[in-house]
Amino acid sequence: MDGIYFALGVLLLLLGVIGLIFGKLPKTAGRKIPALLAISGIILIITAGITAPDPQEAMEQQRAEQQRIEAQQQQIEVKTEAQDMINSKGQQKVVVYVKNNSDKIFSGSVEVRSLDTDGSQLGWDVVYPKDLEPARQTYAILWLKTWPTGSIKYKVDGSFK
Repeated sequence: MDGIYFALGVLLLLLGVIGLIFGKLPKTAGRKIPALLAISGIILIITAGITAPDPQEAMEQQRAEQQRIEAQQQQIEVKTEAQDMINSKGQQKVVVYVKNNSDKIFSGSVEVRSLDTDGSQLGWDVVYPKDLEPARQTYAILWLKTWPTGSIKYKVDGSFK
């Protein structure tokens, strides 16, 4: 697209210069139009010279940012403790501990899923730690359908400030 703007800018600039040199129109009206064409051409040439960021470089920057975020999120430690309490819906009491091992304040979510032995999901819930300071821990009590030989998985998502 930049090539089209550049070519159009050169064309307008040439038309403007030719119009100014060889223009046969009266001086006041006849010089304004070619001058505007020449100025428009210069603007398009300059605009075309300002290139967009390289797509490969943009992808690499995005990938590096994603890796940085994942590294920060790995510093959020999550532990679960299934307790011997079952409610009237057949759900087990699960205490979720969330500890911030990073050097920044964390706000986000921790999605907790209980899985059957074959990996199928039995239940899920979300914990929303807000402004969890470095080296601090919080906890939440969830009631999830579980299976004695199943597992509990979690996913951390959020931001740091």
